[in-house]
Amino acid sequence: MLKSEIRKEREAQILSRLNKLGVSGVWELMRLDVSNLGKSGRHNALRVLNGMEKKGLVDSMTKEVKIFCVAGRGFGHWEHRMMMNKFLIKKGLFEKAKIEPQVKINGQDFRPDFMIPLVNNPKTAKEWAYFEVDRKQKRKANLEKIQRYKEFGLRLEVVCTPERASMWKGCVIHEI
Repeated sequence: MLKSEIRKEREAQILSRLNKLGVSGVWELMRLDVSNLGKSGRHNALRVLNGMEKKGLVDSMTKEVKIFCVAGRGFGHWEHRMMMNKFLIKKGLFEKAKIEPQVKINGQDFRPDFMIPLVNNPKTAKEWAYFEVDRKQKRKANLEKIQRYKEFGLRLEVVCTPERASMWKGCVIHEI
């Protein structure tokens, strides 16, 4: 295989993973070992991503760290997305997760931040765990979400910071 073909394949793998991640730092891509980035160092991973940025394939911005997204997609709610990605990667659930799926139950549409199957090949809504990521949402919105999941009899789990955990009484809480 020519080096240019290898590079294009690597870029395609990175873009595919970035598409699901939404927004990502180098740590996430290395931890997921996208296109063998996890086997090299941080410097090499940044070199590859900076090269992709020069080609117009990805956009970046620097916050606490340099973060990337697929070109043209934008960085909206990047902190929320980074919290979710960190949780999914640390728990080894990234491959199983359905991120921001449209769910319809009893004629009502809603969109959890992500959902994880509780069984192999789930066929009903109750065979999934539904997750909400709470970075700084208002208490009223949180209470409405809790009520909706209770009405449907669905399993709700919450990813939040320790100082926000008290807003989710009665839910399974994962602190980040």
